[in-house]
Amino acid sequence: MSKYVWYIVSSTLMIVIFSCVLWYTYWDAAQPKTGVVFDGNHTPAVQHLVPVYTAILMGFANLPIAIMRYLQNKKLENMKDFKK
Repeated sequence: MSKYVWYIVSSTLMIVIFSCVLWYTYWDAAQPKTGVVFDGNHTPAVQHLVPVYTAILMGFANLPIAIMRYLQNKKLENMKDFKK
């Protein structure tokens, strides 16, 4: 697997994994937690969500760049093959 394909795969995995983490965070926060120590629902704090949102945004920002570099590499390889 070339480094360009790995770049696309890693960007996609970053989006998918951290979207699942975000979904789980909100799902867990919506579960009722009753008992001696805690009573009620707890929403996640902003400082806990910033890394997750940042990772998702980095995945979305890197994916078009990865696709662009992959296409440029393929174009360059085709030109080299054509010259031979």
